Amino acid sequence: MLTHFYSQDSQNRQKTFALLRQFSPSASEYFGVNCESMTDQALKTRLVEMIFPDQTNHYGTLFGGNALNLLSKAAFISASRYARQSVVMAACKEVQFHQPVRLGQTLELMAQVVRVGRSSLTVEVVGMAESLATGQSQRALQGRFEMVAVDAQGQPAAIKPVALTPSPAPTLLTETP
Repeated sequence: MLTHFYSQDSQNRQKTFALLRQFSPSASEYFGVNCESMTDQALKTRLVEMIFPDQTNHYGTLFGGNALNLLSKAAFISASRYARQSVVMAACKEVQFHQPVRLGQTLELMAQVVRVGRSSLTVEVVGMAESLATGQSQRALQGRFEMVAVDAQGQPAAIKPVALTPSPAPTLLTETP
């Protein structure tokens, strides 16, 4: 039984959902699940945080633990918006600190679901540090987070399929600053 498939390739997504529609105009009739429609743009989450003294280390830059907190918060929101059910973090991978985020800068976090399994999602998060005085922005942080949908008892729960409609804009996570 086909449960769910998500590919970064827009044409493959369109072919997959066209195939689903051949079986039944309503995927919920055939597969017994709720297939909602959502644009790629709706799957992108943006958070902006001003870096204040209580978030910095003794060098005047964003403390690494606080950076991980912000990255994971963006991943959580993105996964929750996609799954529309409770999610928990299962793993934090490939976190990279490219540049220090200084006191007084803003940190714009952009998160996007890039893979969906039966009960898990992979979310990529990129953090861009911006100097408000100059408007100059540079990639400062990035990471990949494995999130798992859970039921009321905290057990893994299947994620309902979401039909994705490609948006005209390129993904933010693949753009180079």
